[in-house]
Amino acid sequence: MTTVIRASDNWDSSIPSNVVHSSSTTPFATTSSTPVDVSNFSVTITPSSVNSKILIFVSFRYGNTTSAANKSLLFRNQTEIDIGGEYNLSNIRAAMNNSQGFGQSSFSYLDSPSSTSSLTYKLQVSCSAGTLYINTRNNGANDAAHIGSITVMEIAG
Repeated sequence: MTTVIRASDNWDSSIPSNVVHSSSTTPFATTSSTPVDVSNFSVTITPSSVNSKILIFVSFRYGNTTSAANKSLLFRNQTEIDIGGEYNLSNIRAAMNNSQGFGQSSFSYLDSPSSTSSLTYKLQVSCSAGTLYINTRNNGANDAAHIGSITVMEIAG
């Protein structure tokens, strides 16, 4: 489900004036070692000024059927956004890199796109082995589904 909120013309310019949100409880699975788009983790926003910044929030649960290196990437249109390099928040290598249960990944990023064109922000994931599940635990069961989301906000510049 995607929600778009647009403030009125007399809104305080220091407050986010354009917010787009998408959330889902639908499990997603991949065995790909190259990054793939995650269903329902894509939103499009059109900044009102080239000076605007875009604040991005992403949160999801994940699990893998085996001990593996799981990676998440944030993209603006077709360009990967570097949110800190190989061994930081862009990797979902947290506590649950094994075949038990699930882990949680949440991050935020302040982007400066310098654009008034439509921008699509999306999440991609990959794994080194096994099956990586998003929005559910390592067995992919719907009874273990959790909500994941991506939210973007325009901050007037």
